[in-house]
Amino acid sequence: MIGIVVIAHGGLAESIVKVVRVFAGDSPLLASVDLAPEAGPEDFFAKLTDVTKQVDIGKGVLVLVDLFGGTPGNCAMKLGVDRPDYKIVTGVNLPMLLEAVLNRENVTDVNELAQRVYQSSKEGIQLISIGNQ
Repeated sequence: MIGIVVIAHGGLAESIVKVVRVFAGDSPLLASVDLAPEAGPEDFFAKLTDVTKQVDIGKGVLVLVDLFGGTPGNCAMKLGVDRPDYKIVTGVNLPMLLEAVLNRENVTDVNELAQRVYQSSKEGIQLISIGNQ
């Protein structure tokens, strides 16, 4: 099974993982790492490294990041630079994480899962006009 790590600023990663567990139940090899306001990049990177090792059973790891260019995303890129079995998708949202959790056993590898997650995240964003607005 492909491991999934959600990383973000503040408490976003932990919160979105909790919400997904409401929908999907307790999912193995799913973890979150949040960057606390008082934490530095070195501490965050060390924690991300530890958590990623915990969910990596040799099938690859999908890292879902809140924001491209922020400390969590930069740390994910640093961690995955020599790991072709680690894939990073930015802009984490609920449809993206649900897609990852519910379909990771139905894909051949982490590359395919990353593509599916990327596509579902775009489809999960809609502009809805109600009435004459």
